[in-house]
Amino acid sequence: MLVRLLRSVRTILAAVTMAAVVVPAGTAFADHGSDTFTIATRLTDSKFDPAFHFAEFDAVNILNTYEGLVKPVKGKPPTGQLAKSWQASPDGKIWTFTLHDGVKFHDGRDLTAKDVVYSMDRFLTLGKGYSSLLKGILDVGNTKALNDTTVQFTLNTSFGPFVDVLVQFYVVNSELLKENQQPGDFGANGDYGTAYLLENDAGSGPYKLESFVPDRRRVLVAHGDYRGGWTDSHFKRIVIEIVGETATARSLLTAGDVDFVDQWQPLDFYKNLRDQDGIHVDEDPDNKLYVVQMNTTRPPFDDVNFRKAVLHAFDYNTANEIILGGAIKANGPVPSAMPGHDASIGGYDYDVEKAKAFLAKSKYKPGEITLAWDYIKAGAHEEMGLLLQSNLKAVGIDMKITAEQWPTLSKNAAKADTAPHFFPVYNTAKYPTPDAFTYAMYHPVNHGQWQASAHFSDPEISKLLEEARATPDAAMRNEKYGKATQMIVDDAASLWVGYTIHRVALRETVKNYENKGLMAFDLNIYNLRH
Repeated sequence: MLVRLLRSVRTILAAVTMAAVVVPAGTAFADHGSDTFTIATRLTDSKFDPAFHFAEFDAVNILNTYEGLVKPVKGKPPTGQLAKSWQASPDGKIWTFTLHDGVKFHDGRDLTAKDVVYSMDRFLTLGKGYSSLLKGILDVGNTKALNDTTVQFTLNTSFGPFVDVLVQFYVVNSELLKENQQPGDFGANGDYGTAYLLENDAGSGPYKLESFVPDRRRVLVAHGDYRGGWTDSHFKRIVIEIVGETATARSLLTAGDVDFVDQWQPLDFYKNLRDQDGIHVDEDPDNKLYVVQMNTTRPPFDDVNFRKAVLHAFDYNTANEIILGGAIKANGPVPSAMPGHDASIGGYDYDVEKAKAFLAKSKYKPGEITLAWDYIKAGAHEEMGLLLQSNLKAVGIDMKITAEQWPTLSKNAAKADTAPHFFPVYNTAKYPTPDAFTYAMYHPVNHGQWQASAHFSDPEISKLLEEARATPDAAMRNEKYGKATQMIVDDAASLWVGYTIHRVALRETVKNYENKGLMAFDLNIYNLRH
């Protein structure tokens, strides 16, 4: 019955997708030329400050307008971007990076080691975005410019994945931000330029911000002095359009008015475009976990038996085969394509009798509390909610489904007292190590980030994760991550559904597209050609 219901929902979505639509008035695409790359996304809210970014729609802005010391390479360790080389001391605490010469910011200034120092101190002081990954590892003041092209980081402790984490650190134009800073909470640094970066950039990346209409459009244009240079086949302009309706996105793509539709459409959107002339649907196994975070501080999820009951009540086969379109059943938080994934970790199976048995052990009884599933209208979240709602009903648990906007939902999920019972998310790897799915999700230092919205805390697990991070040898480090992962799974900290397929749709005229396996790095537009 439920499978038929889900298929009916999919059929309706497909019919809507195929329907003729009228592009809303005021959405102009007349300026779409061969050197313009236009993206259609349904994700709203975006940031231009690399100290704050933490989601895909922010990352597209950041990785195209800024550069980091290193950048990711699919299936390999990071390679240099601003840095041409680096080395670590024997104890793994001192890291020295040598920068490329001749890097220009968008205002023409030269990028030097002093900008790296300012950027790292700013990153750590503001304490937002990915800065929690370095909390306790690197302190403000421990980044030094040895000369214009050499920067040195002195860590508090050996930190194995330091270079991996640096893929999410970007360098800002220190002089530009100092010139535009306003009074604020950071002494001589005022507001650290945060107000300026709400609608401006301060980067050295291949593109610079031309215009920005919140929740509607961003336009980036080529940075003429970009050290990588430009050819006739590069895209010189990027237009990011907020397109809320699936049918509209399809119409714009097939008409050639947009070049790319990102991964946040229903599965049928991509299925229906596979045989469309002029369109390529890229499908690739991903370092992405579909996970339903359960607020472990909120009754009834403060009871491990209740959490285990939910995990056994869930129909994983329907979720992965029908809703996610061939995802691999998850045995825990670390995706199967991620180096360090441990296939021996035991997960949870769909077993109603086991679910009832764990409910009988719980201090909470079915029907006492109506659970809340809050989601954004993107991807498979609505269908997944309907599936879980039906599964839980079979064991006597009621669940309410509510759609929210991402800014509201992510803000609520970040705090234990406002996070819903269930928060479904696609969690794509942000840096290439199991740390991204263990420490970043389940260590309490990350509470306050939506990624850690299970608000899980266990001193023994936290200690093991800290030991893993301090282990220089990658194999030994991954072994410790594996032990911590098994303990996290044993505690039923989240509902791990599946390791998904990355799907996007793009015009066949776009060349060199590659999913990097890290969130949004496939949308480094400088790498693409027309």
